[in-house]
Amino acid sequence: MELTRADIGEVLDEALLFVQPRLNRSGVKVERDFPAEPLIVQADRMQLAQVLINLMLNAADAMPEGGRLGVRGEGDREAGRVVLEVSDTGSGIAASDLPRIFDPFYTTKREGTG
Repeated sequence: MELTRADIGEVLDEALLFVQPRLNRSGVKVERDFPAEPLIVQADRMQLAQVLINLMLNAADAMPEGGRLGVRGEGDREAGRVVLEVSDTGSGIAASDLPRIFDPFYTTKREGTG
């Protein structure tokens, strides 16, 4: 892991370059809500991008007929924290799967990796 200063908006832009063709094919529209001031965090830029890519691809899978993918960032400089929220209008997670969503490699997809 290589921690560096990372602008979450820039990392999101890089991740979107990778997944945008898939989102377009699924009819998924991305709605960004970020402040004008960059949201800077200490993070491994590649791991942060991978998390965003995985979340966006999962959202596309949950919305095969199209929908909305929201990505919202919010910073509180005084508290020293950043909140990043990813949401979609997809089918959601079945109640029976909720207890396992953080289990390593757990998936409900035929060819998923968890």
